[in-house]
Amino acid sequence: MKKLILLFLMFASNAFGAITDGKFGINQIFDVQYWWNGTTLNASNFIAPYNKNFQTVTVTAGQYFQFFPSTTNPGKYGLKLMNSNGTQHSIVHDYGDITALGSGAIFYIGSGFFGNVITTSQGYSYGASATFTNMDTSVDSNDLNNYTWASTTPLASGQTAAPTPPPPAPTPIYFNNATVRITNIWPTSNNSPAGEGAANAFDNNPNTKYLNFDKQNAGVTVKLNTGRVVNGFTITTANDFPGRDPTSYKLYGSNDGVTWVLIQEGSLSLSDNRFTTSGMINITNSAAYAYYYIMFPTTKAGTGCGLNCDSMQIAEITYYYDANNSTTSSASGGTSAPVDPVQAAAGPTVQGGTITQTNAPNNQIIQSGTGYSSNTDSTAQASRITTWANTAQPYNNAVHVTQVGGDDNTVTISLTGSKNRVELTLGGIGDHSANITQVGSNYLKAEITGYQNNLTTSQTNTIGTNYAETTINGNNNTVNHTQSNNNNRLLFSTVNGNNNTLSTTQSGGGQHYLDVRMTGNGHNVLVNQYGTNANNARIDVTNAGGASTVDLEQAGGKNFTLIQSCTNPLGCSTVVRQQ
Repeated sequence: MKKLILLFLMFASNAFGAITDGKFGINQIFDVQYWWNGTTLNASNFIAPYNKNFQTVTVTAGQYFQFFPSTTNPGKYGLKLMNSNGTQHSIVHDYGDITALGSGAIFYIGSGFFGNVITTSQGYSYGASATFTNMDTSVDSNDLNNYTWASTTPLASGQTAAPTPPPPAPTPIYFNNATVRITNIWPTSNNSPAGEGAANAFDNNPNTKYLNFDKQNAGVTVKLNTGRVVNGFTITTANDFPGRDPTSYKLYGSNDGVTWVLIQEGSLSLSDNRFTTSGMINITNSAAYAYYYIMFPTTKAGTGCGLNCDSMQIAEITYYYDANNSTTSSASGGTSAPVDPVQAAAGPTVQGGTITQTNAPNNQIIQSGTGYSSNTDSTAQASRITTWANTAQPYNNAVHVTQVGGDDNTVTISLTGSKNRVELTLGGIGDHSANITQVGSNYLKAEITGYQNNLTTSQTNTIGTNYAETTINGNNNTVNHTQSNNNNRLLFSTVNGNNNTLSTTQSGGGQHYLDVRMTGNGHNVLVNQYGTNANNARIDVTNAGGASTVDLEQAGGKNFTLIQSCTNPLGCSTVVRQQ
């Protein structure tokens, strides 16, 4: 005998339990005709469902159905229609019996006589048919309380439930792994004996060890070939002296090696037995990072106990990620050594220079090298030439170009001689292009006004001094200066506007002096001073709201002044490298 039945279809991206947890929409609930063949349920002729009053159930957008423990008949289950905000709209059935369960369907008798079918795998349209196999007809309270739905949200017609995600697959990360591996290792310091450096902590060999005489707050940064979600780690004790074992940790993550997130901190209880690996230290983390930094603030032994407490040591740190978790990230820090969180908290460290910042950028790389500091410069080196007089500055070649209107102008000047002088003024709307090359003892003064202008200058001095003074007023301009060979190089550049880019390289012997002043938004400043004598750079960048990027590299003499004002620290970055 055929009966009308009610068909409910369920979907979820995450499995969950209990028969009352399921939520299903109008494309998952139907009256159908059905018949049984053993444990196989056959259903056909899907139509709109009826309620306890024999009325067709209609819904609005966002509404869904849900079981609830019956209040009129304890031990049974009713069916209700819910609004999208989680409030109850109406009761479809006050009570009912769940008489069969399966991985693909549930058989439900509502209001004592409505035969209903609930499925967990697919949404259907009217007129459809379906077959459900391996139905369990011996349902008890334990089955109902532990029932696993395949979905938490309703399915549209034709949609199917997502497959059950695979179980976690904890996978170790070593220096030489084939898939996810450590590519770079940086200790907090190199205060380690020969053969006991930080790389030993990631070689999957408990017979080697990482020992650091810094003891407190010793640690290490690693970079992965691809960022992954680390969700646990283990530590293996080293060969001797349990007092050197760490007793606490702080784990950080980063994708640029500069901006760090404290993922987790806690205590460690390592065994006093040697060559012993700890249990998994689980990490609450959902973000993928390419850099991981771990530090150990404390160790087991205190002070005054000799070799037992003179350092921090570990045989292995083994990070684990879930190989079934596809979340990844990419490193944006380039090949430079990262600035670990302790260094970042201590602030910039430089030699021969000062950094003055308003709202210091979040992204900073400050590296002091082995070059020498030179805090004095000759008077001539740092002096701006305010008057160009023939008697004071005789010249052999002179070019004076003035264009006060129009746009899309192109100017190319090339001079070779003992004394070269170029004065250039470009005005108008913009889109100008100026390319100036000088070989000899060179003077250049350029003023450009407008938008999207390109100025490229190259000064090579075989005798005398290179001097350049440029002023740019406008937006989206690109300025490239190069001064090379021996003797002195002086550059004064002022840029006013937005989204301007200034790139300068001074190289060779003699003294290098540079003065850059930029106001506005979105500036990019790249300055390279490579010399064997005195380098001196003054960079003043005022950021009125947009981003600003400053990158200064000095090789040889180290002397600079950096003034940077960032309205929004997230939009600024600073790099100072001294070699």
